[in-house]
Amino acid sequence: MRPFQKLFIVDTSKRPLYKVVLWWEYRRIFYNFYLVIFGWLSLNLISIFWNEGHIRLYPEPALVLGVYFLIVIFFLGANFCYTFGWVVQLLTRSMEKEFITKHTQRLFIYGLIVTLAVISAPVLFIILYGYLV
Repeated sequence: MRPFQKLFIVDTSKRPLYKVVLWWEYRRIFYNFYLVIFGWLSLNLISIFWNEGHIRLYPEPALVLGVYFLIVIFFLGANFCYTFGWVVQLLTRSMEKEFITKHTQRLFIYGLIVTLAVISAPVLFIILYGYLV
């Protein structure tokens, strides 16, 4: 099995609490890497559409600082929500239901997909705004 595939395999057997948390925290590096890459791409694509005249936005210092503030808030919020992955796994690990086990194995992937969709959404809104206006 390739190392990249090992990132997504969840051991659903009974493990000590610290091993569950370590599993998630090790993958936080991967999660944050993709968060930064998609955020950077999103900002660059938005700036391309601004420069083409789809949106006439004249950056002022307050606006630039506001954008940076929102980026930091989003990054902190995404990491706060990421923590719920291991919290949910710890809370449901004593349940023997097939549904819980099936979705515990996919929780990391689902969270990553939702986060990347949210961070990419402004690009879609900018494109739609450019064509509708």
